[in-house]
Amino acid sequence: MEREMKPEAILFVGEDRESAELLERLTQDICEKVRIVNVNGLRGWLYVEYGTSRTPLLVTESRVVTGLQEILAFLREYLSGP
Repeated sequence: MEREMKPEAILFVGEDRESAELLERLTQDICEKVRIVNVNGLRGWLYVEYGTSRTPLLVTESRVVTGLQEILAFLREYLSGP
């Protein structure tokens, strides 16, 4: 029985330009390690949970990162591992 791997991070996206560009730039390797959630209609929940409704928004166990360039830089560092 194959065990389902837990994603290392959750990426919340909307219909904004930054979210669309980020999704285009993600590699298959990153997509396998990040759960992608479309938050259209859920922005109120996003604000309550993380203090912002801005997308794209990347959440890990220890960090919350917003913005296209910031997320790309974080993913390069975070997923490259030690």
